[in-house]
Amino acid sequence: MTQSAELSGLKIGDLARLTGKTSRALRLYEEMGLLTPSERSAGNFRLYDQTALERVQFISSLQELGFSLAEVCDFIQVAAEHDVPKTVMAHLRGRFATTLDDVRGKLERLQSLERELQGALAYLDSCQGCALTHDGPSACAACDTQRHDAPKIVREATLTAAAQHSHPVSSDAVSLEEGVS
Repeated sequence: MTQSAELSGLKIGDLARLTGKTSRALRLYEEMGLLTPSERSAGNFRLYDQTALERVQFISSLQELGFSLAEVCDFIQVAAEHDVPKTVMAHLRGRFATTLDDVRGKLERLQSLERELQGALAYLDSCQGCALTHDGPSACAACDTQRHDAPKIVREATLTAAAQHSHPVSSDAVSLEEGVS
C-alpha cells in the first residue's frame, strides 16, 4: 500500500495528530479557505488525504518563517489566481524579503540585549565580594575605587530595588496595577 493510499480518508483528529495541529486550528484553516477536505464520509465527517497533510505542513512552514495566517491566505490566493510561476515567485520573494528584514531587526535587538546581559553579568561577577547596601553600586567601595560604572540594566535594577526597599508597594497596589495593564 502506498503512503498516499494510507493517508486517504483521514478524519480531522487523525490529520491533527499527524501535523501537530489541533482540530480547531484545522477547522479555522478550512474556514479561511486554506484547507479543504477531500471528501465527506457517510456520517458527514471531514475526510482528508495526502494533499491536505502537505498543505498543513506548508502552512506550518510559512508560520515558522513568521507569516501570519492572513499572509499565508494571501499567498495561497495569489498562487491560485496566477498560474504563472514567475508571478507567484515574485510575490513570494517580496514576502520573504520583508520577513528577512524583520528577522534581522529582531536579531540585532537580541544581540544588543545579549551584549547588555553579558556586561551586566561581568559587572555583577566583579561585585561578588562587595558589601552592597540597599543604596546600590554607589555604596560599593571597590566600584568607586576601580571607577567602573554599572551597566544601565544593573543601575536601573538597583535603583528599582532601592526604591521598593524604601517605599514598599502593598500587594493590593500590585494587584490593582496588574488589573489595569
